[in-house]
Amino acid sequence: MKPKHYDVLIIGGGPGGISAASKLVLQGKNVLIINDGPLMGYGIEGAFKSKAGYELTREYLHVKYREDVFGPLPALNFSRLKNGIEQSAASLTSMLENRLQRLKVKLIRGQATFKDPHNIIVGKKEFSGEHIIIATGTRPRILPNMTIDGKTIITSDEAINLTNSPKSILILGAGVIGCEFASIFNAVGTEVHLVDSKDHIMSNEDPDVREFLKNAFDAMGINVIPSSRYQTHDPCDDGIRTILSTGEIMTEMVMLAVGRIPSSKNLNLEATGVKVDDRNYIEIDENTCTNVPHIFAVGDIGNRNVPSDLSLVHVAEAEGRC
Repeated sequence: MKPKHYDVLIIGGGPGGISAASKLVLQGKNVLIINDGPLMGYGIEGAFKSKAGYELTREYLHVKYREDVFGPLPALNFSRLKNGIEQSAASLTSMLENRLQRLKVKLIRGQATFKDPHNIIVGKKEFSGEHIIIATGTRPRILPNMTIDGKTIITSDEAINLTNSPKSILILGAGVIGCEFASIFNAVGTEVHLVDSKDHIMSNEDPDVREFLKNAFDAMGINVIPSSRYQTHDPCDDGIRTILSTGEIMTEMVMLAVGRIPSSKNLNLEATGVKVDDRNYIEIDENTCTNVPHIFAVGDIGNRNVPSDLSLVHVAEAEGRC
């Protein structure tokens, strides 16, 4: 059977893919989004939900800091916090789905695999595209000797979907994701240990910002441990014992926030001739073009964003509109 042909095939229904599809259909193009996972991907499941959690806890703490005026507040309920996050995420997802329907953007669920530079297989179906945009984003980086079980060892993917807050947690990695979740868990009463191998938390930020945040975390009771490397861990009856280069810490849970890696593993890019760098990010130029003229890559999957600390939703959306 001859593959169904589209002007543009977009792999990935995240911020970059949706942005690209929205503009292309307004230009009269026949577009298909192939998406394996939730609509907007990490844009909602990670970035939006963590920001929503941070903002809700920040509002709570603003009032709590003035208990001298408002009186004692009850403890922040993790279940209610999660419900608030999910309601906000569901509202945004519904809005995006309705927009795609109004624009008549076609969407198919499944894992996309290249057959050749113009043809893509999704399950038992095959599609061809005059142009192809890869917008599959990234996934959490896992340390070699760790297994994510969703109970004692988690990443940001599992953290935002927990049903109960742990009594204590050790967060490996004090970048944006690690610091966001340190704030959220601290606000709901979790004992938080924040570890980073570098000398400072948020090492890519201005020194004044780093110092301000470190002082704020100290005041909040977050145990910040810089210049410390993970070595190994031992599961115990009471949780998990983590051995660091600076000592040992016993917590109920460990969260990995040690960076993200490209979601290109199952695409079979070898069939296209698209070049990737030594970390498997797709090599692109300033116009998001790959070395194959009709194939483009937008968002975090491109090799120019991560080194420049541009792994951001609005950057992916802007590239999708280019």
